[in-house]
Amino acid sequence: MKSITYFTFALCIIFTMFSCTSNEENEEMEEMEAPYVPIQTRINNGETPQELYIDISISVDSLVGKEYLGGIIAFINRRDNGDLITSEFEEFGIIAAKELLGPAQWGCKGEKMDDIYDTLFNGSINTENIAMKCDEPNTAAKLVLGYEIDGFKDWHLPSFTASQTISEGLGKLFNYSMENVWSSSEKNGECVWALRYIGNGNMDCQPKDEELYVLPIKHF
Repeated sequence: MKSITYFTFALCIIFTMFSCTSNEENEEMEEMEAPYVPIQTRINNGETPQELYIDISISVDSLVGKEYLGGIIAFINRRDNGDLITSEFEEFGIIAAKELLGPAQWGCKGEKMDDIYDTLFNGSINTENIAMKCDEPNTAAKLVLGYEIDGFKDWHLPSFTASQTISEGLGKLFNYSMENVWSSSEKNGECVWALRYIGNGNMDCQPKDEELYVLPIKHF
């Protein structure tokens, strides 16, 4: 009788130990198998695209098209060797507004602006210089600098290179296919480079007194 009791007691101890071990393993598995959180949700909860890229090594395609800072991520910057920009002192990408403004004139026809550049991330400086040096009201530069949506400000005109760079992505992200969108880059005192068609990157020189649409962008 005692042997049976001891055997039953031993079985109880073994069963208890196995149950504890199983519970611990299940808890570890639950921690390892945390539910997937969509990238857009993580951005909405405060994580930056840079943090997401570094922490979970997501693809560039997974970032482009996500909503961020009042617009849509239209371009992610890369170094010449293909690596992404991760320094806080360099621009990581370009955000485009979800709507076009205008139409509006570029302004100051016949006057060549100084300090206007064509390079990728010079649109902000260009737009500030245009607005400061051109006294005409309701120009494309002043329109975009006054733009605000959901509390997000600091928008500007894209440079020549930025217009070309984001064109293809915008054509895929948006349903509109709008012709003649201003850049911030002049060709001369009479005309300014404009994106002829969103989606193909073709640029035409349009007279400054034409009324074209305005695409607000920002860097991040």
